[in-house]
Amino acid sequence: MDFKKLDRIVEDFINKYKFHVEVLPMIVDYSKKVLDEQLLDVSNDWSRKIEINDSINIVYKFLETIDVSLANQFLNILNSYDEYGNPYVNILPRDEYPNGHDEVRDGKVYVYYENTSNDPFCILHEMLHKMNECFIVNENNEKEERFTRIFLGETVSILGEMMLGNYMVQNGFISESDFNIRKNFRLNEARKDARDVIIENELINLKLNGIDITLDSLNSLFNSYDKSLIEYSVLRDERNDLRRINEVLKNNCLSLHKSLGYVIAQVLCDRFLKRDSLIDDFVRLHYSVGDSNSDIVKVFNDIISDNIDIKR
Repeated sequence: MDFKKLDRIVEDFINKYKFHVEVLPMIVDYSKKVLDEQLLDVSNDWSRKIEINDSINIVYKFLETIDVSLANQFLNILNSYDEYGNPYVNILPRDEYPNGHDEVRDGKVYVYYENTSNDPFCILHEMLHKMNECFIVNENNEKEERFTRIFLGETVSILGEMMLGNYMVQNGFISESDFNIRKNFRLNEARKDARDVIIENELINLKLNGIDITLDSLNSLFNSYDKSLIEYSVLRDERNDLRRINEVLKNNCLSLHKSLGYVIAQVLCDRFLKRDSLIDDFVRLHYSVGDSNSDIVKVFNDIISDNIDIKR
């Protein structure tokens, strides 16, 4: 294993993503909460089929109940084409693209449908990303995604999913069991990211404490935690296969700047869903994430109930 390369990657991350390093203690606490959450006892088989056009219409009708402007924006993007005549939204059959990954890439939406209860969730998630995409030109004259999207973009999309799920259950489009399948999917995905956050936090702390990342320093780290702590079980598993560290070396970067967004979303969505101001909070957050001039940290502090004080 190339520990010199690993050491350099971690040091480069610390220098580039100073804010992410600053809020790491909070994100690690969030990660522990995610890893403590229990999966729902439910079958993994969708109970009914929903044709793709019906799924699109369900998402549109849901957005109408939230904000008419959002519903109209959804339709406008869905029916828009670029200067070369290519659609901005590509909703494609999963059976023809088995390796397709739902995402927004180069300004285009890609969703792979299965004609199941899962499709509306996937459509809304990616379309919200497209609807609040936000880029800036950095000091090197390069186009990059703004901090607002990296930090809270996933919270908007995943909170939207949870609100959509409640809407579909209440209106008889899907069963509670189907909604629980999606909830379990989200928790499983967040658990992976929480695990990555904890491991990468340890690597960063080694460098911040002036310790070179070597096999010996990693072994000392793995052995330093009490067996009753969540960190111990995560680091024990990592020591067995080194899968996160190998991914870091393969990709030549940490994943923390992306994985923290999913961890934050999993924790904040639970809080938002309990608030009487849920719809107002969701709309405000969505528009703030997509506004290059918004003070997203102030928005974050104002909305969450315990008013975590962070600065940027």
